Amino acid sequence: MTFHLSYPIVYLILLLYNGSSQMGCRFMQALKPVLVVVYSGVWLIACGNNQKGKDNEIRYFSLSGTHMNDCTMLWSGIYQQSWENVPHNHVFFQIVGILNGCAMLSINNRDYLAEQGQLFLFKPQELHSITYDSDYGPLKVMDIKFSVSDNVLYQNLLAKDNSFSVPDFHYLKSIFNKIIDESTQCRPYYYTLINCYLYEILAYILRDDVYSPKVPVMPLLSLQQKAAVWKGISLEELLQYINVNYSGTITLDDLSKVANINKTTLIDIFKDLYNTTPIHYINELRLQKAKDLLASTDINITEIASLVGFQSLHNFCRHFKAKESKTPNEYRTLHKYNSYFTY
Repeated sequence: MTFHLSYPIVYLILLLYNGSSQMGCRFMQALKPVLVVVYSGVWLIACGNNQKGKDNEIRYFSLSGTHMNDCTMLWSGIYQQSWENVPHNHVFFQIVGILNGCAMLSINNRDYLAEQGQLFLFKPQELHSITYDSDYGPLKVMDIKFSVSDNVLYQNLLAKDNSFSVPDFHYLKSIFNKIIDESTQCRPYYYTLINCYLYEILAYILRDDVYSPKVPVMPLLSLQQKAAVWKGISLEELLQYINVNYSGTITLDDLSKVANINKTTLIDIFKDLYNTTPIHYINELRLQKAKDLLASTDINITEIASLVGFQSLHNFCRHFKAKESKTPNEYRTLHKYNSYFTY
């Protein structure tokens, strides 16, 4: 017997016709509920067998058996973290995405480098902490905390690596921004939409793990190890110099002296590691610092330009508009203030 979309209509007619009779009530009680879930324009239909034990051939789509209340958003936020937290754990899941800055994370006594575009999954009862490094600028993150009651989804999340990345971080960020937008405006059914967006995030980060062979992940290097050498040349002092002095004038001669290399080798290093020039690298860092100040302070734009190392407001605005496709003032309007929401 093939389950057909017209069957629920037949059941409804029978219910209306026999609703007042005991036989009709027993008939309806003999059938398990018919679940109809509408998600992204797809009807997900499932029907149980009746008590007579007849086997029904049922054709349907399912999301790993989960229902819309099997995963619940508890808290969401976008914020700039300038503090260190002590090792702690909790009973729910937490996903943290690095928007800007750099830090060291410890999860179950294993250290990870947290950089822009990196994602971290903290699982229930896992001991974790974040050590913020001010030398690498402000740390800005997007953060969601959620509970899971469906066993399949729960086990898939437990099997997920603590540190991972996705093919399109900006896509994931756009979904998260929808959560923040709905949380801010609190329009009708906003919490329902928030949980739908949560499902979308989980589907995006889990589907390749579920349906593809698992590829071993190499341990992440520490900040010092990552920046230690390039073809035998020490880079730690050079990058440290840039991070400390970006607000002033830095020339190729200055960098060459710090690294004790000639300018040709210096240019080759940045081309090989960062696919850019040393001066462009410094200006990118300055723009990143400027974005953090625009989003998290009330400092006027002229002063921000000076603080991050641009010699004039015009030069700053020109670089900013070329990079972000918007003016500094437009950027501030879009990104001002941290946002936290508890549900």
